[in-house]
Formats: sequence, structure tokens, C-alpha cells
Amino acid sequence: MNDEDDKTTTPAGEHGDGPLTIGELGALSGGGPLTPGGLIDQVKAALKEAYPVEDRMAVLFKELSPWSGLGETLDRIARHAETHVEKALPGNWSGLSGRYEEMIPVMKEEGIPLAWVPPSHIVRELLDAPDAQVRRTILEAHHQAVWTACREALDEVERPEFAEQVSMLRACLDMAEDGHPCGAQALAASVWDTTVRGLIRATPSLQSNPKWFQYKDLTGLPKAEEEQTVRRFRVASLFAPFEKACQRFTWTTSVPASFSRHATAHATGPTQYTLVNATIAVMLAVSLLRGLEADPIEVAIHA
Repeated sequence: MNDEDDKTTTPAGEHGDGPLTIGELGALSGGGPLTPGGLIDQVKAALKEAYPVEDRMAVLFKELSPWSGLGETLDRIARHAETHVEKALPGNWSGLSGRYEEMIPVMKEEGIPLAWVPPSHIVRELLDAPDAQVRRTILEAHHQAVWTACREALDEVERPEFAEQVSMLRACLDMAEDGHPCGAQALAASVWDTTVRGLIRATPSLQSNPKWFQYKDLTGLPKAEEEQTVRRFRVASLFAPFEKACQRFTWTTSVPASFSRHATAHATGPTQYTLVNATIAVMLAVSLLRGLEADPIEVAIHA
């Protein structure tokens, strides 16, 4: 199930001082700086020009697993500095100190965004739920509250390069609230896809031509002391649902029932297009934009 529009080949300009790139995020996500002979070379070798965006992102987040002990470390820090930690984390995590480790499988394995949206009482309910199916039922039952929280989160996104994407996500919410969740899901998936492509476009290490990539950008990064651990978890949580959202299918495999950008584009039927998937698609795009407002990772929107 490949299509020509799934290719991302536009080279980006030379990176200088300023916002973080995903390459720099890779160094934050692991145990230390990445070297030319290490992980970045492996990632670049895997990312060929013809790879669709899902394959590029799936490889990236499989290789740059940021979770080794991170949630547990943050929970431990929070026991001694709860107020300090909560102030540095998404506002919808208020009152959830000590439960950061529990968030990881919900975000990473189930693809449910928890950073910035949904509201804190729904996050708590999702963490208390016994399994993935119950969590999807909770999101469906509370979709109106989730959409309201998404509008509030969008009001906090002020980066000018995201203005059109924010406007389109507001249109998604209008459609959803008017009883057209399928339209909301399709447009939200495209907004998320456009933003992800902007991340790739701004990151030469994710392109087939790494001409402008500078390995010196990956050196001299701070160690994962207390403050950095908090930031690492906040940023990693922003990208955690990507792997599930990038799941693909073929002629011989089942259409995913959970939200998938690929299935949203190529399988317009009742398996993929559901109220809960529309809610997750909007959450995913809103969470990404709101998170990029808090952590100004470099993005080059091409739209």
C-alpha cells in the first residue's frame, strides 16, 4: 500500500543555533551523544529515498527508544520535588505525580496521546482503566470534553509557522462537533502528517541526502540530570504515539482498528473511521503542535 505522496525527499538547509532538531533529540533520548559511527549512521542507512513517512518515523522511534528507566526516574524525582516537576510538565498532568511510568505503554503501545490533551481527569481515568479496549471506550464516552480541551490547547499555540495548521484543526473540531467525525479524522490526519513531514524536512539526518547534517550539533549536550530528565520525558511523550499512528497494512493484512494515518488515507471504511479514532487523530495533531510550542524543535512546514 504505497503511494507517491508518501515520499519525503525535500532537502533542508544547514542547521545552526536555535531550535532542536530530531537528531539532537536522539542524543537526549539515549545515554549520551550520538556519533557518526553509531546510531545516526544506522538510521540514515535505513531511511532510503523511497521510504514513505510512516516507515521513516517508525524506524526512527524504534531506534531512538527514549524510555529506558525514564518514567521511573521521573517518578522518583517527583517524590522529592513534586511542585517543581509538575510545573515543567504538560498542564494536563497536574495531580498525576507518581504515575508517569504508567503513561508510557498507553502512549507508546496504544497510540493514545497524553501530553497536553486530554484533560487531567480523563488522563487519570485512562490510567485507571484495565486494558486498551476500555481506554478507547472512555475516550469515546468523553469525546466532547476531549474536543473542548483540544480547542483550549490550540489557543496556546503561537508559533507563526503553525497558524494554518491550527486553523485547520479548529475546522476539524467544528466538523466533529457538527456530527462529521470522519471529515475531522481525515483532516486531522493530514495536519499531523504535514507537521511530521515538516520535522523530517527540517532534519537532514532523516533525508536521503545528509549533505547539511552537522555531527557537531550532537555533542556537548547536557547530561540527564534532574531538570533534563523532566524535559526528556516531556519531549519523548510528545512523540511516543507516533509509532502506533504509523502502523501500515497491505492487501493481505487486516485494516488496523486503531488510528493509523495510512489506513485513514487508504481504507475509508467503518474499521478505521470511527468516533474514537477521529478523537485520537485530533488529539494527536493538537498534542504535537502544543508540544512544539513548549519545546521549539525545528520544523519546516511545506504547504
